[in-house]
Amino acid sequence: GLLAEEVDPRTGEMIGNFPQAFSHIGLVNAAWAITQAQQRTGCA
Repeated sequence: GLLAEEVDPRTGEMIGNFPQAFSHIGLVNAAWAITQAQQRTGCA
């Protein structure tokens, strides 16, 4: 799915623009970094 730029804190509804790359790249990079850290420490 897509990630919106903003979320309404009251309703949880996604609002604003839906950038198709930048937020998703950040999410993928974060998941990759977590996996790499787990592999280095043997926690995976």
